[in-house]
Amino acid sequence: MQNCAARLVTNTPFQSTLDNVFLTLHWLKVKLRIPYKLMLIVHNCLQHKAPNKVGSLLKYSDSKRTMNLPETRVNNSFGNRSFEHTAPKLWTLLHRAIRDEPNTIYFKKKLNSFLMTRGDEYLQWIKRK
Repeated sequence: MQNCAARLVTNTPFQSTLDNVFLTLHWLKVKLRIPYKLMLIVHNCLQHKAPNKVGSLLKYSDSKRTMNLPETRVNNSFGNRSFEHTAPKLWTLLHRAIRDEPNTIYFKKKLNSFLMTRGDEYLQWIKRK
């Protein structure tokens, strides 16, 4: 749907790729919107802007200075997809300059820019971990 919408908005032929179209429109690909939303939830939890139930799922590691979050160990594929396992993993692999941003608006801008330019590399790095 997103590809069709991008082609319709920009009048792009079906033979060409859409990478440059998404950059021009400032749209994240669907596969990058999921990590974007997860990182936004984590940021809101750490800034105490999320419900306590969600925030209680995340804990800082030994150092609040590094803002790393410990991953929980899982034994099956359902556990791999859980918030408690995936969110700390994505957060810890995120650049420190983005993680340290306390302002939600600027955090969203930095995260969006990062995922637009280096999102595919980020997803590959996550799969290796």
